[in-house]
Amino acid sequence: MSSWVDGIMESLQRRGYAIAGSPVGDGHLATRKVRNMGPLMPSTSFVFVHAFPATTTRADFETLHEAQREYAESRFRLPRIMRYHIPNTVTVGVISTPPAEDVVDYVRASKLDLPLIGGQKHSVYLFDESSRTMFSAGPEQTPTGIGPAAVPNNPTNRVYTLMREILAELGGTEAR
Repeated sequence: MSSWVDGIMESLQRRGYAIAGSPVGDGHLATRKVRNMGPLMPSTSFVFVHAFPATTTRADFETLHEAQREYAESRFRLPRIMRYHIPNTVTVGVISTPPAEDVVDYVRASKLDLPLIGGQKHSVYLFDESSRTMFSAGPEQTPTGIGPAAVPNNPTNRVYTLMREILAELGGTEAR
């Protein structure tokens, strides 16, 4: 297993995440229930962490992420549109060689669902050990009454901040 995978899992555990083997793919699952705005907007983060082989393609990453989203969905009884408590599915891939460009493009693409659908958040991250870099879509711009803003308590932005902190703990140099 990658030392960065171990480091990510240890960091999540220190932050109160429950750690288990991933029910989807070969990897780990860290879960934690949080409230995003005081007592309002509860969510459960499902953070899946996997060591990726050098041959990982966009299709591999996308298929894995979608299967993990389905797993998180299965943990909730109500349809997405009716949910108050939402799942936040996060896929973290760790690769020891420079990733393929199509994989980086997939990770950098926004995963914001249409606000009318609601009921779920999801994002993907790629940690490249060789360049000590994290790739992501960056903070999510949440629609507000006065225009889009990077709301810190948004579940996606909370995880983005967490992943940047973990990157720094691992001695990473850059988030792109």
